Amino acid sequence: MINVVLALAHHTSRSGDITSTGSTETYLNNAQSVLTQVIMRETTLINVQILIGMVILFWTADDLRPALVLIATALRLAHRLGFHSRKSSENLGQTESIQQNRVFWMAYILDRDMSLYSKLAPVQLDSEIDLDLPPLEAEDDLAGFIFAPDGCTKMNFFRARVELARIQGKVYECVYSAAAQKASSEEKSQNIAQVFAILNTWSSQIPQEFSASILSQANMPVLSRYLCILYSTRLSCRALVSFASTCDSFHYSRWMGHLRDYGGKVAAGQEASHAPMPQGWQILVEECREYMTLSTTVVPRDNFFIRMTLCAYNSGLISLTANRIFGTLSGTEESDMELTRTGMLYLEDMVTQTDRKILHHIRDSVMQLRSYADLISQRTHEPIWSNVNSRVEDLQSSFSELLQDQHIDEDLTLHFDSNWAPSEPSAW
Repeated sequence: MINVVLALAHHTSRSGDITSTGSTETYLNNAQSVLTQVIMRETTLINVQILIGMVILFWTADDLRPALVLIATALRLAHRLGFHSRKSSENLGQTESIQQNRVFWMAYILDRDMSLYSKLAPVQLDSEIDLDLPPLEAEDDLAGFIFAPDGCTKMNFFRARVELARIQGKVYECVYSAAAQKASSEEKSQNIAQVFAILNTWSSQIPQEFSASILSQANMPVLSRYLCILYSTRLSCRALVSFASTCDSFHYSRWMGHLRDYGGKVAAGQEASHAPMPQGWQILVEECREYMTLSTTVVPRDNFFIRMTLCAYNSGLISLTANRIFGTLSGTEESDMELTRTGMLYLEDMVTQTDRKILHHIRDSVMQLRSYADLISQRTHEPIWSNVNSRVEDLQSSFSELLQDQHIDEDLTLHFDSNWAPSEPSAW
């Protein structure tokens, strides 16, 4: 257990935050050396805790297989102990009962996260849970609660995350389940609308003081870090259902293919069919905008934070770029361009650091989409500037004729220069 705790401390901390006496790999290897004993010996709470800690360590790895095996094992051990039912804690004290419930809900969150990431069904069924959610209000125990910048408003972060994990299960059912693969277009549209409604309800229950827009101005990087990770999960759920998520290879590739075709035709001045604008697009774009703005306030970004949020960040980058192609900006073009510019620098840095094939693909796709968006924007504004310059020339001609008719002295002539008009923008 000690080795798992030490490994987690190294894994989730910024460099320089802790005194290094080892490495994550060293502590993890020590923990793995006794893994068989942890699984095979008498099952206790600490066995489940050790496995959950190891799941977190493997959670952000490129290969999810170890984490998938460990979370399944952890939940089976938890079932053996009855953690999923309130009956198992009837004879426990309050402290032990709360700890047991928290351990179960942590396993539940990890199970739902990896279910979406791996496109495999979650191990834990909601119908097999007989537990209360973490409390809405704190009494004496503030574990799991966070406080807003005003110092007064509080929220049970842990409960919000559990509720979001439930929504992740609904997203799996909507996108990857066997039933979803056989659903008709009408059924799919209904399922998507239901997931959006649940996400909107979840969002409405978050106090305004914890909104991304307020946190972006609060200068509280630690709090912003927690909420940024939370909102990245929400954004991934919405983007995944909207078929715009960069983690979903099937739907993402299909949607991106339609988007590139549409953008290329519009940029070339050709007639294109209707824009491939997914269901719930405007809300998705707004959440992308808020999320990417909040993400810029988290400095420095440690490796754990990057791996937890990179999928949502890339989805936001693609969605904002696509929105420029669709031309539904409503006065946000400049700020969106700045967000995508910063996002490209961040993505380029990730490509350099990791050299992952999927990131190379995303970067190349976004660069292509940005070039389309720039051409479309220039074409959209070109007639405006041409008309302005043409009107200036007409005014010059008319004024010259007026001067000749009135025989005004040449020294008093006012010279109109077309340079008074703003120069045509090179990029929008």
